[in-house]
Amino acid sequence: LPVQSGSDRILKLMRRGHKRSDYIERIQRIRNSSRRLALTSDIIVGFPGETDEDFQQTVDLVKECGYESLYIFKYSKRAGTPAAEVHDNVPETEKTARFLELEKVHRVAQEKIYRSYVGKTLSVLAERQSSRSENDLTGHSTCHKVVNFSGERSLEGDLVDVIVTAAK
Repeated sequence: LPVQSGSDRILKLMRRGHKRSDYIERIQRIRNSSRRLALTSDIIVGFPGETDEDFQQTVDLVKECGYESLYIFKYSKRAGTPAAEVHDNVPETEKTARFLELEKVHRVAQEKIYRSYVGKTLSVLAERQSSRSENDLTGHSTCHKVVNFSGERSLEGDLVDVIVTAAK
């Protein structure tokens, strides 16, 4: 994710050629789509040179974007990358704390998003018998949500409309 502060060095190391405003503009275009899309991202916390202010801007951006899914990683040196030559000045304990904080912020937003599906009808590819019950099937919606629902095994491979009754 882009940072807004004077961390141009971080942006260069991460090969980010866009600004926060560019990113938010793209997110708004996705949000304005005629169909519901699931917004996801990958985020690295504790990148060399990341300040408390940089991290807070990441937290604020995650809150603003409301990702349905977020893959969070703690920075670790990778040979052959530009950042591998830079001193890793963020302690492991700080990386862990930032990871946990960002994960908590994301979970709050994710729970709200998942609750918004309750009562809605989703198109689901019936994939196989659910591990939860012999009477249920499991599959993925067009927004890549795992959905468990009552159904006969003869529906496997079919797209079925499912009304969401609970979100977990």
